[in-house]
Amino acid sequence: MADFGLAKDLEEEGLTQTQGVLGTPSFMAPEQRAGEGGRVGPSTDVYALGATLCSVLNLDRRGRSRELTLPARGAPPPREGPAWGSVPRDLRTILRRCLEERPQDRYPTAGALAEDFRRFLDGEPLLAEHHGWLRKAGRFLSRRPALSSSLAISLVLGMGFGLWSIHLSAAGKRRTVLALRFAQDAKDLENSIGLARLHPPHDMRPLLATMNEGLERIQKDIRHLGPEARGPGNFALGRGFLAMRSLEPALRVLEDAWNSGYRNPEVAYALCRTHCEIYIRMLDLEQFGDVPPHPETAALHLEAAKDFYALSAGAAWEPPGLCRARILIFEGRPAEALVEAEALLASNPWFYEAKVEESYAHAALGLECQRRGDAAGAMERFRRAEAAALEAQAIGRSEVNCYLASVHWRLYLLQDAGVPPARALELWQEAEALLDTTLVIRPWGPRGISGKVHAILGRARCLKALGRDPRPELARAEAFLRRAQPTPAFRWLIPANEDLIRRTREELAGLS
Repeated sequence: MADFGLAKDLEEEGLTQTQGVLGTPSFMAPEQRAGEGGRVGPSTDVYALGATLCSVLNLDRRGRSRELTLPARGAPPPREGPAWGSVPRDLRTILRRCLEERPQDRYPTAGALAEDFRRFLDGEPLLAEHHGWLRKAGRFLSRRPALSSSLAISLVLGMGFGLWSIHLSAAGKRRTVLALRFAQDAKDLENSIGLARLHPPHDMRPLLATMNEGLERIQKDIRHLGPEARGPGNFALGRGFLAMRSLEPALRVLEDAWNSGYRNPEVAYALCRTHCEIYIRMLDLEQFGDVPPHPETAALHLEAAKDFYALSAGAAWEPPGLCRARILIFEGRPAEALVEAEALLASNPWFYEAKVEESYAHAALGLECQRRGDAAGAMERFRRAEAAALEAQAIGRSEVNCYLASVHWRLYLLQDAGVPPARALELWQEAEALLDTTLVIRPWGPRGISGKVHAILGRARCLKALGRDPRPELARAEAFLRRAQPTPAFRWLIPANEDLIRRTREELAGLS
């Protein structure tokens, strides 16, 4: 055999294009026998080599030289008969791949064929074994173009979804890591101010300045760490602002965390507590007469607090019953709030904030008694409110809410027109002393500033009712306002209270 049907210059036009088929039919690949010169290439040589090896091994196969009728196109490759069964399995695999009908299903080069022969001789796994299932799948799909298109589209979509899932998974893991990091930052800030509140009453401004530096570092980290840091980072900022009683900044960043998709029970609870605090402050400022009542705005905060509380199930940052007790008081259900506060204290007697809520609940129950004309019942409830507030003050000595709870029930009692002027004078004096303590802790606090002016003017009215000169008290209120330095957001308190003093002066001047 001189050529085995192998000779062809791949750089030139093939003779088979114009002059028919040249070569030995038994050793010619299907594309060569069909005169398809454009498909002739290295894989054609591989077919001829496989046919030659079959001849050497005297294997029974179609297309023998003595058979002048060529096998039909599309016929399957040779299958083993008795002679093939005696050939080692790996060698059969090599021969079958050599004799595949489609060029793309054969070894691409003689070098690849030689590599599998080496593996066969060395007892290593064949390359042909790895590609066998792909060839079968390729043949199957080539006969079904519609199925092939559907599978291709499904594969592309599947890969796209897979890559997107990987991206989301990676982003989720990164967000989890960042959440832990920022949560620790928030805990550190809250712990520092929490410990400071256990100390005797003192000016908290130096500590708050340090906390502001910590919040600025968190803000820089959010900008540096990218989109995944936005949610957990703003949650940490919100907890920090909330601990500092900076309620508007707390609400802004917590809403940003929620709207960015960082929605979990802890963020919901922080939003609930922020709305509760804003609602309480609004009620206090209205009660002190600094602003006219805004029931619609207050109602919005109350509804938001209730909505976020419903979403906070599972929150563990702090006992969720705290906000539950507050909401119950806001809704006019102080007896239920008292049960909630007592349950909190049963599990943690040192939780002074629960003592504050207990005091507010007793005060609200006392007001109910007072409105029913039950003076004795009201005083008993106010006594319990004072006892709970004093217990809170003994622990949270630099927490303003512990002192405001003591002021709260006194304001309720002073609503009773039957309180004698002398007793009212004592109550206003006690309230002012408590408010002075809050101003030691938070000199800029709006409730402390307004409360003190309100207490001084209350004393002036009592003095007038007792037949004494109220003008020194009015002058004292004006002098206090000149020294007051509320935060920029509450500078409007100064003109509002100046106007209140003016109106009170006119009121008292008109009394005989």
